[in-house]
Amino acid sequence: MRSSPPSRSTSALFVAIVVAGLVACDRAPSAAGLPEWNAADHDRAEEKAREAQGQKVVDPANRPANGARKGDEEARLADLAWNKQCVTCHGELGRGDGPTGPMVQATNLSDPAWQDKIKDEEIVAVLKNGKGKMPKFDLPEKAIAGLVIKIRTLRQK
Repeated sequence: MRSSPPSRSTSALFVAIVVAGLVACDRAPSAAGLPEWNAADHDRAEEKAREAQGQKVVDPANRPANGARKGDEEARLADLAWNKQCVTCHGELGRGDGPTGPMVQATNLSDPAWQDKIKDEEIVAVLKNGKGKMPKFDLPEKAIAGLVIKIRTLRQK
């Protein structure tokens, strides 16, 4: 089956659209007057879905590592370490669902069975020495102590 060539009016319309696009796109739009994006602007669809399933969702900006006051150094250091070192593999809630979690088979730190079988001393040893694909971390003692407490608070009920 043969198709007919486009009509002159269709071709002219196409050329007009292309020319208009080229003329209009000679520079990027100005960002003047636009507010700066921040994390609070995110639609947070994943967190809303978790809440709908009855899971507790904590705003990372307001989450102390161990339930302590926000100014507590141990909690602050643990939060910094968690967000910088742990979330990539273990995810925000410690479920092993961070961006690289499946690739490295990150442990689900919230699993009650795992929580029951591991001792705090073992968590400290893994943080300091690494294990399997998890590297060791050179962290201050207060950060390690805070991470142990944080990991314990991740336990799913």
